[in-house]
Amino acid sequence: MARRPEVFVRAVSPEEGRRLQKITKTSRQPVRVRRAIVVMASAQQQPVPAIARLMQVSEAYVRQVIHDFNERGFEALDPKWTLLANSGRGQWGWHARCRYWWVGVGWRSGCRCVRPAWMSFR
Repeated sequence: MARRPEVFVRAVSPEEGRRLQKITKTSRQPVRVRRAIVVMASAQQQPVPAIARLMQVSEAYVRQVIHDFNERGFEALDPKWTLLANSGRGQWGWHARCRYWWVGVGWRSGCRCVRPAWMSFR
């Protein structure tokens, strides 16, 4: 089996490096911190398997974070659900029985529970 080609982030400027460090130290969102650490490790030429072992995530996750950062920059570090929650498409709520988030315009796929009366749309 052939070895997969190495994937690294684009060249990170010193200012971007300081911004990544600040995110890792001050962010309250664990997803954002994890992604920033992955980007920092890749900027230091760490190979994908080493980053995956360090962060205890899959190699596919590391590659996806690197590709997203190369394409979208710091916007790729934000959790994906924040974009939907702030887009005005609907209200977010927590469905306690099946433990899925739902949006006011429809349920998350895979939820087969009946919506309780107290969770009605307003």
